[in-house]
Amino acid sequence: MSAPFVSSAKSGLCTKFSVLPLTFRAHISTPLSFLFCLLFLFVTEEDKKEKEEEEDGKEEEEEEEEEEGDDDKEEKEEEKEEGDDDKEEKEEEEEEEEEEEEEEEEEKEEEEEEEEREEEEEKEEKEKEEEEEEGEEEEEKEEEEIEGGEEEEEEEEEEEEEEKIFRRSGLFPPLPSYPFPPSFFPSPVPGKEEQKQKDSQKKEK
Repeated sequence: MSAPFVSSAKSGLCTKFSVLPLTFRAHISTPLSFLFCLLFLFVTEEDKKEKEEEEDGKEEEEEEEEEEGDDDKEEKEEEKEEGDDDKEEKEEEEEEEEEEEEEEEEEKEEEEEEEEREEEEEKEEKEKEEEEEEGEEEEEKEEEEIEGGEEEEEEEEEEEEEEKIFRRSGLFPPLPSYPFPPSFFPSPVPGKEEQKQKDSQKKEK
């Protein structure tokens, strides 16, 4: 390797790879040092590529994580929406059940009121019928009392007329029929009646 080639390569490398430290660039005077420089540059470039790849991988992972996070958020939002829908459905069902229960209670109350009205009407009708029956019975009693009073008056008048007739004719009125007590008549003896029957039979013979 000639000196001008080394100098040109050295100048090109130094201009191209100015990142190298000055202490290291000072030793690029021999071909071995030049080779070491190339190896160092190759290694550094590989490290850079690996770092870039790692950074790209990290970025991709972060993007994937963000996408997964977005997906999770969307899923959570969907679940929330579904939960809200379920809550709304449950609330609607509960409202419908409450309305049905209220309607049933109202119907029951109306039926009970109608039954109470019917019972009251029946009671009133029964009371009216009883009052009418009592009034009829009282009227009948009054009529019977009036008729009985008239009959008594007629009987009294007839008795008075009969007394007047007997007085005029000089006769006494008939005595009223009084019932005799059972001790007035003697009680029959059972043996005497049988003997009387036998005696009557013998006489007939």
